[in-house]
Amino acid sequence: MVTTGVLAGRRGDTVASRCDGDSAACRDGARSRCGVESTAAAKSLARRRDRHAAETSVERRGGGCERDSARPAKSASALAIRTDAARLGHGIAPGCETESATAANLLAPNRNPRCAETVRKSVRVVSRLLGALVVVLVALAAALAPASAATDPRDGVKLWVEVDHDGPIHPQEMVILRVHGRFTVPVTLEKMTDPTFDGFRALRIDHDRWRDVFEDGLTRRAFERVVAVFPQHSGRLVVPPFVHALTVLDGTMRQVKITVATAPVAIDVVPAPAPAGSWWIAARNLRLTETWTRDPAALGIGESTRRVVTVAADGVFDDQLPPPPTLAVPGLIAFAGPTTRSTRIGLGRPAEMLPLREQALRRKGRLEEVATPFLGPIASADWTFDLRPATSAPVEIPEIRIPWFDTESRTLREAVLPGRVVALAAAAGDAEAARLEAALGIDPGIARPVPAGRRPWLATLTGAAVFAVTLTAALHLVRPGAIGGIGRAIAAALGRRARRLRLRRAARAGDVATVRRLLEVFAAGHDASADRARTALAVLDRHLYAARGERPADLAALAARIG
Repeated sequence: MVTTGVLAGRRGDTVASRCDGDSAACRDGARSRCGVESTAAAKSLARRRDRHAAETSVERRGGGCERDSARPAKSASALAIRTDAARLGHGIAPGCETESATAANLLAPNRNPRCAETVRKSVRVVSRLLGALVVVLVALAAALAPASAATDPRDGVKLWVEVDHDGPIHPQEMVILRVHGRFTVPVTLEKMTDPTFDGFRALRIDHDRWRDVFEDGLTRRAFERVVAVFPQHSGRLVVPPFVHALTVLDGTMRQVKITVATAPVAIDVVPAPAPAGSWWIAARNLRLTETWTRDPAALGIGESTRRVVTVAADGVFDDQLPPPPTLAVPGLIAFAGPTTRSTRIGLGRPAEMLPLREQALRRKGRLEEVATPFLGPIASADWTFDLRPATSAPVEIPEIRIPWFDTESRTLREAVLPGRVVALAAAAGDAEAARLEAALGIDPGIARPVPAGRRPWLATLTGAAVFAVTLTAALHLVRPGAIGGIGRAIAAALGRRARRLRLRRAARAGDVATVRRLLEVFAAGHDASADRARTALAVLDRHLYAARGERPADLAALAARIG
C-alpha cells in the first residue's frame, strides 16, 4: 500500500513524499533499499543547516526583489531541514524521496509573480539576441568561406597594352606602348619582364609608376610602364606579351605566386615615302644650327676658324642622324673632325626630385634623363670643320640640306643651313701684303716708268742668246754628243728659275696653297735646294696646323730659302 504524506511549512509550502508501508516498515526499508547509513544522513543534515544560515544572511543584507527571492529559498531550506530531520527520525534516507531544493525551486516563483515575470522576460530577450547573433555568424561563414576558397587571385588582376599612336606607322618611326595594370588584390612582390622585340628596336622610358585610381566605384591599384619601339621594316609586326610575375594575398591572407601576361599586339608598318637610297629620318622635330670660333668673313692671313654644325632631332636615336657632308671647296683648306653623338631620354613631364633619382638609378650604360615636354629619345650630332682660306679671294661654302619626315604633320620636310663666305679681312690683307713687300724690297709706292730708250732686260736677253749660240757651236765641234746633255741641263735650270719666280710671286700675294705646292716640287728634287725646300715645307706646315693665336708663317722668308 502506498501512503502519501503532506508536509506544510510556516508559509503554506507543501512537499509531497511517498513511502511504501507504515513508518516502521519505511524506516526498515530505508536501510535495506537505499543502503544509506545514518551517519551519511547526519552529514547531509549538517550541510543543509549551513546553507540555510548563509541564505539567511543574504536575506538580511538584500532588498527588493532579491529579498523576496531569498524568502522562498529560506522557507525551502527550513522545510528541507525539518523534512530531513523528520526523515532521519523516522529512518527515511534522503535519496528515496524528492529533494527539498527542487520543491523550493518549484514553489519560489509563486511567492513573487512580478519578479518572476521580469526574470522570464530578460531570459527570453537574451536568448533571442544570442540566437540572432549565432544566425548572423553562421550566414557570414557560409557566404565568405566558399567564396575565398573558390576565387582565383588572377581574377583580381587585369593587364593590357595600349598603342599611343595616330595615323599610319613608317619604318624607324617611334611608337609609344603603354602597359597598364589594375589590381584589386594586395600585391606584395612584382617583376615585369619585357619581351624580345623581333623586328623592333625598343627603349624603356622613365621608371614604372604605381598609383591608386577610383574606377567602377572601387579603389584599385594602377600600374603603368612606357616603352618606345621603332619598327625596322615595313609589314605586319607583332609585339610579344609582357609577362608580370606577382606575389599576391588571397582571401585567406596567404601569399600566392601568380603570372599574368598581356595579349600580343599587331602593328602594321607602311613603306617609307622617300626615294630609294636616300637617308630616311622620321622625327617629331629636326633642327640645324652652327657656331664659329671666329668670324669666317674677317680672317687674317694664315688664320683658321672652326665651324660646328649641330643636328638635333626628337624621336630618334643618334645613329639615325646622317653623317657629315664632304666639304671640298677650291681655295679653302678644310679638315673634318670627329663627329660627336649623344642620345637623351625626354620624360614628357617635370621630373620629381630628378637629381636624387639620377644618383639612385644612374648606372653605366644608362641614358641621361631630362625633364622636357617631349616623351622619347632626343638625339644630337655635332659635325666639326676646321677651315682656312688658301687664297685672298672670298670662298663660299655651300648650304647644307637634310630631308626628313615630320611625324606630327605627316609630311616630308627639309632642314636647310644657309651657306657662308670665308674670306680675309680687307685691312688685315693689306697690312700683310705691305709687310711682305717690305721684306722683299718692293717699293709700295707708285712704280716709276722706265725710259723708252733704256731696256736693260732686252740687252741682257740678247747677250745671253749670243753666248748660248757660240757655246753650242763650240761644243758641237769638240764633242758632238754633249749638245743634248747641255740642252737638258739648260732646260732644267730654266725650269727651276721659273719655279723660283712663281714662288716669290705667290709669297708676295699671300697665296699659301701655291707656295706649299711649289715647295713640295722643290723638295722632290735632288739638288742642294731640295733640303732647304723640305725644311721650309716643315716650317710652313707647322704654322698652318698650329694652335690658334700663333704668329702666321713668313712666306717671303720661306721663299728666300730656296734662292
